[in-house]
Amino acid sequence: MKIPKFITDIVLKNTDEQRLRLEAAAKDTRRDSGSKLSDAITVDAVTLQVQTMEKWKQAIALAADSEQPDRSALADLYRTLMLDSHLMSTIDTRILASQRAPFKIVNEKGEENEELTWLFERPWHAEFMYKVIFEQFQGTTLIELYELDQNGELENINEIPQTHFLPKKGIITKEQGDQTGWDYKEGAFARYYLQIGKNDHLGMFSDLAPIVLAKKLGLGSWLDYIEKYGVPPLWINTDREDAGRMRQLLNMGINFKNSPVVVTRGNETVQIGQGGGPAGAENFNQLIERANTEMSKRILGGTGTTDEKSFTGAANVHFELAKARFEADKLLYKHIFNAKLKPKLIGLSPIYAPLQNHYFDWDNTEQMTKKELADIFNTLGNNYELDPEEMTERLNITILGQKSGGFQNPETPNPAEKKKPSLK
Repeated sequence: MKIPKFITDIVLKNTDEQRLRLEAAAKDTRRDSGSKLSDAITVDAVTLQVQTMEKWKQAIALAADSEQPDRSALADLYRTLMLDSHLMSTIDTRILASQRAPFKIVNEKGEENEELTWLFERPWHAEFMYKVIFEQFQGTTLIELYELDQNGELENINEIPQTHFLPKKGIITKEQGDQTGWDYKEGAFARYYLQIGKNDHLGMFSDLAPIVLAKKLGLGSWLDYIEKYGVPPLWINTDREDAGRMRQLLNMGINFKNSPVVVTRGNETVQIGQGGGPAGAENFNQLIERANTEMSKRILGGTGTTDEKSFTGAANVHFELAKARFEADKLLYKHIFNAKLKPKLIGLSPIYAPLQNHYFDWDNTEQMTKKELADIFNTLGNNYELDPEEMTERLNITILGQKSGGFQNPETPNPAEKKKPSLK
């Protein structure tokens, strides 16, 4: 039975529009499991292969091909680079400076909307911020904005592997290496996908690869050195010339590690030599340290904030160099949020509709410690009446009010006054 139009109009007129839009977003038929392209693609098993300078050159050439670009080899190379602890720790140092910085959602007058700010204090937003800044290292990144919870909020984000999308063509491929697929820049899927970075951006990893590969080569060579020269050799001298005794002594020396006891006879002697020592190993260590400092300089502008043995003055200078990069990352994210993420969220769910007249901004209000605040309150309290509620909120200490009479120091005699002579 078809419901008359006038009844439908009455129901819609007396129903909250926001709730209707939320329910419509939750029942969006395009949100079935088949529409989620991150589930539709076929991701190959991850295999770690030995990377060389020759493979680095080939990967760059394939990824930069103008007709049929393929980032598969480049993705394998980058995956190997990210195993380097110093490299990833330095990158985290740079990204966390923005990720942990306070932010706010403001209107056109610069006034903060605390409800909207709270809406972005979510794990997905911190992950999105990390991926936006990390794009400078791995190159063009594609983010999937799809999963909503029952309230209409974005719950999770997914990253499409670089091996399964072609930025120049604007498509997501089902299989690695395909040249056809689903259009994510236009059409029905465009509202769910956000590309970060230019189509041909390969990222800073392409420049850091020779340094990291040289470091890995140094570590591998050091292991070979330890295997050959790290264990002291065993010297066995004998005056016997028969082949049978020579074989016995050889087996005795080979099995010496399992049983540190050697029994000889006659003029036979056994001596333990010296290993390679630290002198030879220092060459490998210097190569590794040099590679680490080069990575720190490239990512942070200096070594004083990450490497060891840094003096205070040098560390301050290097921090200022790194701070310039922190501010550049924050400016980049602010632009990505306001120009790209905000329109996507508004079209994704009506719960983000108030963002239309609001913008993302960093909260550059100077943060003071409790001790600094207490010193300020103590100084101002001598001459001004202070608000106990604000003091309680700032110091996180319950302040009931001001005492009627404070503690006063007893008067001390003036040393200039002469002591009266005693009658005695």
